[in-house]
Amino acid sequence: IVTGTTSGLLLFWVERSCTKHVRGHYGDIFSLYSSLHCILSGGKDCRIRTWSHNLEPGAIFDITGFGSSPIINALCLSSDGKSIVVGTTGSNIYEISAIDGSDLRGGPIVNGHFKGNINYLSVHPNKKEFATVGEDCYLRIWDMNFKTLLKVALFETTICAVAYSTLGDTIVVGLGGESSSKCGTFIVLNEEDLSFQYETRDTTKAITVVKYSPDGETLAVASEDFNIYLYAVNDEYELIGRCLRHTAPVTHIDFSIDGEWLRSNSSSKELYFFNTDDATFQSNIQSMRDIEWAS
Repeated sequence: IVTGTTSGLLLFWVERSCTKHVRGHYGDIFSLYSSLHCILSGGKDCRIRTWSHNLEPGAIFDITGFGSSPIINALCLSSDGKSIVVGTTGSNIYEISAIDGSDLRGGPIVNGHFKGNINYLSVHPNKKEFATVGEDCYLRIWDMNFKTLLKVALFETTICAVAYSTLGDTIVVGLGGESSSKCGTFIVLNEEDLSFQYETRDTTKAITVVKYSPDGETLAVASEDFNIYLYAVNDEYELIGRCLRHTAPVTHIDFSIDGEWLRSNSSSKELYFFNTDDATFQSNIQSMRDIEWAS
């Protein structure tokens, strides 16, 4: 029996006695795999090592440059002993050569978000694609048909919300992370290459929802400060005003089909209506009953 320790040692056991120990890794050993060919070990130091069945050292493969958080959590050797499948803390799975450690697939076979929650999802209005964001600070664009990752962008802090524009040519993300100087910021990106277009910040609290109006002229940004901020898209996202009424963070936003009205829910089960021209509260609920909504 071979076991791995939190200090990076490999221990060789005969019945109940440890008869040999070797330094295998720097830090925790998270994965061991045994086959007819060899023993594999991997851990916190992002290295894969091969060993004989008597714990004589073999090859060392360093995957530090393999994507986000390449700490090794799982290992498997192919039946012919020529390739190794590696699962990482970054939710990536790679296939590498057991001879020289080279990446056999030119990138991860499987990848995804890897820390905390996936906070928001938005579907492209025209393409079979969707965007996801999460606590791992990544924006990821996915292909619906092939279920593959198309594009990815890394931000300085947690991303709490995402939305495509009406035409699908831009993507807006809303940032959180209370300890970050970017908390409360929204950033507009070019959809094609995820390049930066615009950034602003009118609150220091995390963004909860972002949404474009159906006509594409207004962007609504809700924050944990209970307010909804309206921006004029065609005027370089100039602030129109703040929708002030909620007593809890806004969870959902909906626009009327013509873009003139906005309705919103909060975590306190509130439902309020606002005029998008000036962000004023609409107290006449009866006048809203025949409005057609984009949802």
